Amino acid sequence: MNKKETLMNQVLSSRLKKINIVMLILLIAIFAYRLVLLDKVSTAGNEYLERYNTLLSLQKENEKLKNEYYTLTSMKYIKNKATKLGYVNRNISYLKDEKLASSEVAN
Repeated sequence: MNKKETLMNQVLSSRLKKINIVMLILLIAIFAYRLVLLDKVSTAGNEYLERYNTLLSLQKENEKLKNEYYTLTSMKYIKNKATKLGYVNRNISYLKDEKLASSEVAN
């Protein structure tokens, strides 16, 4: 080998070392980025489960409140409550004067 070939081999070897170092840095960066993403995914799963459980409990509470609302607004409940408060069911007749509702009175 002559000097020229030796010099070219050294330059090539130096460039290959630089490329290897850059590749190693890129691999380490990609690996670190992947670790960060995996950590976020694992904690996101816990957060998802927590929110899903909250959603289920709110749906149960909503169903319970609907049932309570329907019970409180039922005619049977209202009638029982009115009876307990002293209201009684009486047959009431309303007297109506036909002349009051007719247009003849206005003339």
